[in-house]
Amino acid sequence: MHIRKKSKGIFFSFLIIALASIFQIGLASEDNYELWKPQENVEVNKSWRIKFNNSLDKSTLRDNIKLIRMDNKEYINIDLQYNNDDNSITVMPLDNYYYNKEYLLVVEKGVKSSKGKVISKGVKFNFRTKALGEQSFGFLKENFINPGNKINSPVEFYNALAYALANFESSITLNISNYNKSIYKLDVINEVLHQHPNLDYGYVGARGSVSSYTYSTEAIMNINFSYRYSKEYMQYMKKHLRIKLNI
Repeated sequence: MHIRKKSKGIFFSFLIIALASIFQIGLASEDNYELWKPQENVEVNKSWRIKFNNSLDKSTLRDNIKLIRMDNKEYINIDLQYNNDDNSITVMPLDNYYYNKEYLLVVEKGVKSSKGKVISKGVKFNFRTKALGEQSFGFLKENFINPGNKINSPVEFYNALAYALANFESSITLNISNYNKSIYKLDVINEVLHQHPNLDYGYVGARGSVSSYTYSTEAIMNINFSYRYSKEYMQYMKKHLRIKLNI
């Protein structure tokens, strides 16, 4: 659903898409911001898509779109992807959100069109992630689909690591586009296990190597996983837990 607002600055509309679903946005106003209807039970890897009517000055996006964890007022590291075809911005967290936490997505007035016009009001949108208990057993029940080895975003990188841990893979090779060493790093494995502790049946550590061609933005990452137990024994433990939980 599009919501249009005519202002002295840009004509713009916003569309938020939660994964593959669309939800209706309710608006209320305060002095400097439009307030969108809060959302509950949001997935911890959710990305948000914001659509404008006009083309944007991309240099104004980074400093004017923010994601904040509300309990400690921490700014969350995000990746912004601008689509020239429909003038939309996709906001993705570099690491998954924490469970059962409230977050605030802010679009400041400093966002400008390609012609230098600004929006008359910013936007604020609160959401809360689902509780861990609502998903932890679901991870055991789910039949994982291999996400493949072509990685185009931090979320896909996260999902590839989660899939490897869930299946006790000893090694994986990922082809990463737009590689950034500060984003695509092995520390994400710890984040996966923090968010999904039920995936840890004996993980010890991981080693990785990265190779790429000169002047290329693509890279190949090889990751080797180490476990305390054999794959067969970890599969046995996982199966035994499923039987115990009657899954």
